[in-house]
Amino acid sequence: MKAFKNKVKNNFILRCILFTSILLVLLYVPSFILSPEFMTRHELNLGRNEVYAKVANEKADTIDVIVLGDSLSYTTVSPMQIWEDYGYAVYDAGAPGQNINETLDVLEVALKKQHPKIALLETNELYRKTKEAGKDSRIAEVVYKVCPVFKYHNVWKTPFVARLGDSYKGYIFNTKVKPYNGGAYLFSTEEKRCVPEENEETFKKIKKLCDENGVKLVLYSAPSPKCYNMQKINAIQEFADKYGIDYIELNKETESININWSKDTRDKGDHLNSFGTKKTTDFIARKIDSYGILEDRRNDDNFKDWHELYEKYKAAERKHGI
Repeated sequence: MKAFKNKVKNNFILRCILFTSILLVLLYVPSFILSPEFMTRHELNLGRNEVYAKVANEKADTIDVIVLGDSLSYTTVSPMQIWEDYGYAVYDAGAPGQNINETLDVLEVALKKQHPKIALLETNELYRKTKEAGKDSRIAEVVYKVCPVFKYHNVWKTPFVARLGDSYKGYIFNTKVKPYNGGAYLFSTEEKRCVPEENEETFKKIKKLCDENGVKLVLYSAPSPKCYNMQKINAIQEFADKYGIDYIELNKETESININWSKDTRDKGDHLNSFGTKKTTDFIARKIDSYGILEDRRNDDNFKDWHELYEKYKAAERKHGI
């Protein structure tokens, strides 16, 4: 009888081990295949996880300026244009609808391999709604790290045959023109629209991460009649002063930048098109150059692939008539 019980017990243990082994295989294989690193390496469509993957797959120590934020970030900075004029290695790490919690994640991913000297944070996301971080989300992050399939489970919805578009260090050309005809949008006022408290808490983490890694954090606001008004601008300036960081405000500079709202926007004043981006890139490049902390990388052998990408960029620029 005892031998029979031991046999049953041993069979049960063996079944448990077998079940656990199969489960781990079933979780590990999709986690590997659906990971951003694997899919980017094979040029597969990653949807919203694409920005993490592309940053993670950049060659180590080849990003000196990282641009963070939602879609207003990568539609105001063209890295290859700055490479041409200054030789600075800039990377657009923004994504459509990116909120400040996602920006923190992107920065953490980037800092695993990169040592940027400047982080440019476009400020529109300071006002985007985010889920408050709590115990459940912290547990989820631990699970995601152990088994990424849970974090990237939505990737299967994107077609595996889809190819990534032509990207120039995160920047993509767009020459659509839909004019903004609303006239002046900045009106003098002392009122402020304060940054939501939960977003400020995440911002503190971003600033701490930058401080710990020797990164100069700079806020900037892209020209956008749809997204900005004086109430926001007043609050962001106060916010920047509170944390002792620089703030580059472009909405007040549209005349000096020579933004033409009848030609330089793709969607009636929400985002700039590539004609407008060329102008804001020049303005922002002069600002970061004035800090005197960046190196000209054009003669650095570690950046040979940037020259190759630059040639493709210039060809695309000519094709789009920019």
